[in-house]
Amino acid sequence: NPLPKFSREGDKVIIVGNGPSLNKTMELYDDIVRKTPCMMVNFAANTELYERIKPSIYLLVDPAWYNPTEKLQTIVESCIDAIVCKTVWPMTIVMPNQAKESHAVQRFKENANLRILFYEDGWQLPNGISKYEAWDKNLICPPAQTVLNTAVWLSIYWGYKETYLIGADTSWHTELKMDQETNELYTIDTHFYDNKAVCGELYDEKQNRRPIGTKLHEELFAEATALKEYCELREYAEWKGVKVYNASEYSWIDAFERKKLKQC
Repeated sequence: NPLPKFSREGDKVIIVGNGPSLNKTMELYDDIVRKTPCMMVNFAANTELYERIKPSIYLLVDPAWYNPTEKLQTIVESCIDAIVCKTVWPMTIVMPNQAKESHAVQRFKENANLRILFYEDGWQLPNGISKYEAWDKNLICPPAQTVLNTAVWLSIYWGYKETYLIGADTSWHTELKMDQETNELYTIDTHFYDNKAVCGELYDEKQNRRPIGTKLHEELFAEATALKEYCELREYAEWKGVKVYNASEYSWIDAFERKKLKQC
């Protein structure tokens, strides 16, 4: 079933990415972020910023949220607990249709403040309809190379006149490293939060590295795909007659016009 439309809180929304530049944004514009409807993603609920911002929307896209691997089970469960226990304000959680019968959804139903909506996450374009029409009816949705791709689509789909991206560093390529003996590709993960505080035992403090599990060309292609998808989303926004701005203090996303959050 397609994602239902819903009554927005005003015409503006801030999409809060988890990149390290978010700390600078909050230092400069904490008051603006806290008074504007926000969408947060992934493990943000495991941080103190979650309760300060009190997001209106929380987006969970990755299959790990409804079918976690054994390695990710602990951190996924801790974030589900955080959402269920901390959320004392009305919030809409958005997940793909595949998540409907998941453990996470059953847990979220324990908290009456949480409303759970699902979107159709197929990618195959039906005959006789344009891509943007299909996106706008949620017959399909844009490929989710990164959760922020889906977040931008969501804000446009719901008709927010202005969307502001913050913490959207998209600087993965600058964090890639290669073991010069084994050819193992790994990354030095950076977020606005302390990895150890959020990830607990899953964070290798000694090595401060996360194996990628793919070849370099595959990882670069994935990032290029995410960046290209933002360009598609900019065209969708133009088709819809709305604006998306990149208000991140540091970002490699070049699809959207830059705009300081103080201009929000």
